[in-house]
Amino acid sequence: MKNMKIVTVFILVLSTVFFACVESTKQLYAPAVIDENHSQLVLIQVETRKTTKPAEVFVSVEPLVGLETQKSLTIANQVSRDFLERNGIEANCDYIVTIPQKNVKYVEGPSAGAAITLMMIAAAENKDLRNDTVITGTIEENGRVGQVGGLTLKAEVAYRNGFRKFLTSEISNSEKIELLMLKNYYNITVIQASDINQLYNFMTSNYSIKENLALKPENRQEFMNATLAHWYRDGIRNVTNKMIMDAEEELKTTKQEYWANFESRLANAKNAFETGNYYTAANIAFLLLIDEETSKFNLTNIVEEYRNTKNCIDSFANRDKTMDNFEIVGGAEARYLWSIVRLNQSISENE
Repeated sequence: MKNMKIVTVFILVLSTVFFACVESTKQLYAPAVIDENHSQLVLIQVETRKTTKPAEVFVSVEPLVGLETQKSLTIANQVSRDFLERNGIEANCDYIVTIPQKNVKYVEGPSAGAAITLMMIAAAENKDLRNDTVITGTIEENGRVGQVGGLTLKAEVAYRNGFRKFLTSEISNSEKIELLMLKNYYNITVIQASDINQLYNFMTSNYSIKENLALKPENRQEFMNATLAHWYRDGIRNVTNKMIMDAEEELKTTKQEYWANFESRLANAKNAFETGNYYTAANIAFLLLIDEETSKFNLTNIVEEYRNTKNCIDSFANRDKTMDNFEIVGGAEARYLWSIVRLNQSISENE
């Protein structure tokens, strides 16, 4: 009886034993957007050091680190320690985060949060990380991988630097359209991870995450009957009808992976049009046409697209604004000026 009690106590003690944090260093490249057209890979390093004091996070003073990045590091620290403790590893390590690259002067933003969290965990366990994948995504307090912007720029710079897998958070339909275009051109695999558990399993083992860029159909929208009483009613109606017809024609040559989503949006545009909601119908059809053209865009014809866009902008004719037409003319001028700015930020035909 006495021996049985000893065995029981021994088992209970074993069940509460934590493995100690390991001292090691891990590195990953994280993509960073520089401007509207450019991005670069930034090497981030996380080192673990054992401590008998309350564990902390230290960041090198060069390059300068912005407030958003500091907040992201705080969340990464907590999520990583929670993960380790859930898996029986005592989080008694300090984390030292550095940016070894000399050409990086300032780091800001939360988009490397998921990658840093992963490196903190892997360094504490001294786990190897796969080296064929670039990660972008924030880390949230509940361990979810959050969305970030500039995905096409980031995926492109990953490919150009030899990476063939691009891992990010779960993404929206509009982002999938852009990434599908890039995937078809570069043959890069786009993977979505919902939380730190999926990210960790994929990056430390043979665990696979199925690529899922399928576009979901949009829900059918119902509209109240509307009446447009302005003098330009017929003009708006005709323009909207033309855009819907153009979108329907473009749909005929759309690739299968886009079709269900585009078809559902076309149906919503028609529904809005038939109920007299011409502005709404025009907006749906306009955005659909953009996505249809984007889905067929080939980087080899960028010069032709640049010229066509410039010719379209150059043909814009100003019209005097009055109280009656201000709503239409003012909106047209705003889009015209926006188009000029965007074209100037794009790649010129001589570059």
